[in-house]
Amino acid sequence: NKQWERDLRGIYRLVQLPHFPEEQYVLYSLWSRDRNDKPQGCFSHERALSIHELSDAMPAKIHMTVPANFRKNSQTPKTLKLHFKNMTESEAEQKRGFSVTTPIQTIIDLLEEGQISEDFIYQGFKEAFKRGLITRKGIKECRINPEISKLLQHWLKEVGR
Repeated sequence: NKQWERDLRGIYRLVQLPHFPEEQYVLYSLWSRDRNDKPQGCFSHERALSIHELSDAMPAKIHMTVPANFRKNSQTPKTLKLHFKNMTESEAEQKRGFSVTTPIQTIIDLLEEGQISEDFIYQGFKEAFKRGLITRKGIKECRINPEISKLLQHWLKEVGR
């Protein structure tokens, strides 16, 4: 049928519907569904910075965090970089058709991973704090290792000036 276009295995879209900016996120969220049809993936790391408009960087890979026991019968799309971690509900927020880590969880994930410069992460933190997306109270409610907690307290003093 010419009305439908195959995007990924088991995922089709109506050809005449217009494309929209977050379309790729909805597509990969659908790809991450479990046997009960519930999406498992949550966009995270550098991609979450971009979704929250805390960075202009567009990494080559789309970072997605999935549960530690996540398994798929289909191949992972080449553009996705999966991170395996069991998340709590408070570590993610819902957008239209997909979920993304909260700004503070994004910062924590990036610091824990240690793959990009702290200066770059700090810029995202500063912007999120300025826009009220990260609060002192919100930081206290997070699961953070002591080393990162100490760094975030230092950053709070910096941005609070």
